[in-house]
Amino acid sequence: MSVELFHYLLIHWLIAIVPIALGLFVVAQDRRNSLYLAFLRYNLTISWWGAFNLAMEYSANAHDALLWDRMSLLGIVFIPANFLHFTWMYSGRSVYYEKVIRLCYLLSSFFFLFSFSPWMAESATPKHVIPFFTNPGSLYHFFVIYFVVVMTTGNLLLFKAYLKADTPMRKRGVRLFLIATAISTIGGGGNFMVPYEIYTPILFPYGGYSFILYGLLITYTILRYRFLDIELLIKRTLVFAGLLAVVMGVVAVISSLVNGVVARWFSVPPTAVAMGSSLVVVVVFDPARKLLVNWTDRFLFQKGQDFKVALNR
Repeated sequence: MSVELFHYLLIHWLIAIVPIALGLFVVAQDRRNSLYLAFLRYNLTISWWGAFNLAMEYSANAHDALLWDRMSLLGIVFIPANFLHFTWMYSGRSVYYEKVIRLCYLLSSFFFLFSFSPWMAESATPKHVIPFFTNPGSLYHFFVIYFVVVMTTGNLLLFKAYLKADTPMRKRGVRLFLIATAISTIGGGGNFMVPYEIYTPILFPYGGYSFILYGLLITYTILRYRFLDIELLIKRTLVFAGLLAVVMGVVAVISSLVNGVVARWFSVPPTAVAMGSSLVVVVVFDPARKLLVNWTDRFLFQKGQDFKVALNR
């Protein structure tokens, strides 16, 4: 397995797991908050894309790969509408953009109807180091244009909100949101170039990591600047970041050992590596979580109120 393919698969494993986990984490703070629910819906479409893209890459043949590719499109087509809806809710709910969002949902629904047709995905074949990827149909080109226009609109909406922010805290929150969105827009753009066999250095395959960074930054932003209890927020953020590092470390170490040592004597399929990594993660996850919780309590939150005052300064 090449380094590029390793990172490509790792990115999609993370995209399949992390966004939906962050969305559920945010909604757990307030299940009736419409902003949090919009964030969950957006993250659900991102994780849908990651999960079914993985299924496509691990397919045994082109027929199965095309099936999973089209399943992935069922969620991908709603990414633009959900993104703009969530961004609109955070940035101030302009009446003008409300009409635009309705149009976006109509367009996403239109593409959804053709997701299982050759008009969106004709076939799935090897692309560069990727085992299978989309060969676009005639309608797919229009979807890419739609996607780019909506993502650009979302960034402009956030920029206007940043200029109109009336308090320093609001301005900091929107600025962080804008940075995260710009990074994910640029990073995710590399994925849409693959069907056309354009492989931009760095953006392919590493641009996909921007979706993970986006999720983490937005989770922090919508909670931090919505006045959630800061001690609880920091504690949970540290624990989650530590668990994410453990998961990534386990996958990286096992993959490196298999590819660098075991592969010299035995041929190990990628599926076996993924399953082995998953089993190890299951075993170490809960002990690691408890250890991280104890460490944050012991070293950071011995004097909770003093710590809050220090942070406010």
